[in-house]
Amino acid sequence: MGLAERARSQISALTAAATPRLRQGSGVLALAGLAVAGMALLSHDSADPSFNVAADGQAKNWLGFWGAAFADFTYQMLGHAVWFGFIPLAAAGYRAITREPLNMAYLRRFLAILSVLLAAAVLALIPAGRDAGAPFPGGALGQLQARAIQPLLDMAGIQPATPVAFFIMLTGLALALVLALLAGGWLRRAGQVLWHATRAAARLPQILRGLASRPADRRARLLGGLMPRLRAAPAENPVDANEELAYEPAHVADAEANDT
Repeated sequence: MGLAERARSQISALTAAATPRLRQGSGVLALAGLAVAGMALLSHDSADPSFNVAADGQAKNWLGFWGAAFADFTYQMLGHAVWFGFIPLAAAGYRAITREPLNMAYLRRFLAILSVLLAAAVLALIPAGRDAGAPFPGGALGQLQARAIQPLLDMAGIQPATPVAFFIMLTGLALALVLALLAGGWLRRAGQVLWHATRAAARLPQILRGLASRPADRRARLLGGLMPRLRAAPAENPVDANEELAYEPAHVADAEANDT
């Protein structure tokens, strides 16, 4: 084997050994980045200074100015639909750490993008509040989709803030959540968790009744165990009791006689 072939084999062996570790490191970095982004989005305040808002004072965002700028840009573009994108990204980071394989990667990426877009479109159908500084629920992308969908809703006679519109929005959000879970490969796990949660909720009244009846059962078991013992204990003979009271040790009697 030549020197070049030996070097190539050593490089390939090092690459094969380092690839799993690099993948795990990328998964850890992805989850850490999601945690930081989640903190910035949760502490978002529309009055914080950012590239889009000119305001005096310090930002109330937990990550300061840069966190406020990131949250403002993200909410302006995607609105609250950005949270649907956290599911496949978190699943990808988790799978990178645990080295779990995931088939049909390109299809799952497409489903992840589709879930975010669908959620943005549905959230954009919610009437915006009066606060002009607050981001729209579906962001700019959601507003573009809502403007395209609105003529179809008008033709069907569906008005906003009606039960039919609410049902459509709820169905769309549920479908977006299913697509996000399917993109992350967590749809079966989510179904199992939901099934166990449903069974636990159905058994909750029975569990509460059992907890409420436990003190009474303990008292009944305690009394049930003591009563047979009390009944089986021999009764004390009055004659024996009198004899015990009349009994007097000999040394006590002698001491009394000497005193007299």
